[in-house]
Amino acid sequence: MNRQLVWLAYLCALLITGCETHLSTGKLNAPPLSPSPYSRVGTITQVDRDAGTVVVKTDSRQTRLPEELLVRNSRLEIIAVLRPTGIRTGSSIGMVILSGDPRVGADVVQKTGN
Repeated sequence: MNRQLVWLAYLCALLITGCETHLSTGKLNAPPLSPSPYSRVGTITQVDRDAGTVVVKTDSRQTRLPEELLVRNSRLEIIAVLRPTGIRTGSSIGMVILSGDPRVGADVVQKTGN
């Protein structure tokens, strides 16, 4: 029984501390990151390809929208361009697809002054 407790304590200590240590691979003198030239407006909740429209749930009801908005995928690549319509319901707004292939769940962003 005592030998089993010693082994159990050893295994617990091994699990808690880990088997090996990983060193950071970052650079100490790396240049600072520049701010993104885009600010997030909202997320696409619906896409109607036949009508060429999408519905975007905005992050803020007071969001002022430019004439063109961009859609980014999870790799931050621009995948579509949208134009807002005057159709608003609460924090959702209808938009027309100008180009590209927007997807439900993709981020909608606007170009900022950077």
